[in-house]
Amino acid sequence: MNFIGTIGPVSEVAIILSDLYLAANGRGGVDDRDAAVPKDALPALARIARYAGVSPLAGDWRGWLAGWLGRADVAAACDSTPAVIAGGTGSVWLATPLHLIAGLTSVHLDYRGLLRLDAATLAVLRRDFDATFAERGFSLQLLPGGGLLATGPDFASLPRTMDPARLLGGGIADGTVHGPGAAQLLMLGAELEMWLHAHPLNAARARRREAPLTTLWLWGGGTPLSPQLTAPLMPAAHPDSTFMTVFGEDPVAAGLCVLSGARSRSPAASAHDILNSGAARTAAVIELFRTHRPQPATLLDLLQHLDEMVLAPVITALKDGAIRQVTLIANDRCSVLTARDGMRFWRRARGPWAVLQ
Repeated sequence: MNFIGTIGPVSEVAIILSDLYLAANGRGGVDDRDAAVPKDALPALARIARYAGVSPLAGDWRGWLAGWLGRADVAAACDSTPAVIAGGTGSVWLATPLHLIAGLTSVHLDYRGLLRLDAATLAVLRRDFDATFAERGFSLQLLPGGGLLATGPDFASLPRTMDPARLLGGGIADGTVHGPGAAQLLMLGAELEMWLHAHPLNAARARRREAPLTTLWLWGGGTPLSPQLTAPLMPAAHPDSTFMTVFGEDPVAAGLCVLSGARSRSPAASAHDILNSGAARTAAVIELFRTHRPQPATLLDLLQHLDEMVLAPVITALKDGAIRQVTLIANDRCSVLTARDGMRFWRRARGPWAVLQ
């Protein structure tokens, strides 16, 4: 697929795989023991693995994106309390709808366990949540792109929580919420599970043969940032800010667009959208496991689709000089590839999976 000739002034592209994490010591994330990749199966990813400079991220991909958008001053908040970047007032928590599978000894989060709810379901959920938990001071707010933000009273101590995307394909252990304040949040989470178990929404989902909504995973909570940090950048401080675009539905990324002056757009359908964004610097936040492909789709299936539809056209644009740099963010790693890097023919070929490990 070649989009050369229709590409606008894009000079730098960043591809962020927001839900691809490899298992660490067999706990959580994608199990890399099943990630054997046949030779030549992922040519674009293999090129990145061979020629790109790879470095670990200092924190989460959202913190990296903050710096890339010129807001390094809020990167720490993106890593520790991302909900405050998404918006809201008072104490706020990202509320991610999940379908959890209960086993005999553990609870599992399937790769399809991050649920995307339609507008009608979200409206009913917000209404009933507010009616049920209002006396406790909690309410549910709808964010752009279908995300949810829970607002409520301040916690005496903030517990440390985990992005549920890091748990895809693994068990939900007790240690996913820990530290001071954990008991208060875990109690609220247990109440949410009981409330949703009996909610009519799940009966309707069952009739449509959809996976039940078992919980709203509360994470990334905190209290509002100072007015100095929440103020959007002045154009003089970052003259390229109006020439940046971010594709995706992540609520924190959308909040960063507000703070940086970047344009927020719905998820890119293909590389054509990315390469024709009209912005000098364009990022695409891609949820690899949120797919319309027939199930079951293996990890290799999903990576091949990504390689063909997104990475290969972007790499072609780089080789042809239409863009000057491609950055891939995945599994807490940053891989940066420029057209000049491809001239280093002495570099040994590496398997495409190497760029993710």
